[in-house]
Amino acid sequence: MRIQIFSTDGCALCDKVIDKLFDLSVAQGSELIVTDVSLDDELLNRYGADIPVIKISGKTLRSPFSDKELFELIEQSTV
Repeated sequence: MRIQIFSTDGCALCDKVIDKLFDLSVAQGSELIVTDVSLDDELLNRYGADIPVIKISGKTLRSPFSDKELFELIEQSTV
């Protein structure tokens, strides 16, 4: 499974989510891709106000979200 997180430097919430997803990706053998939206104007316009944003299997989860919502998205994507 490929997990992409749209983030930026200095985002404490993003760092917390990245830490959770990193541990999970190691345990499941998933690929975790962290994309800094501040390096791309199009991504900044699309996701900047909602970071962190998670994309898994074509599904998108925008902040704010709970741990439960995050893990439900992951569970749905592994079925």
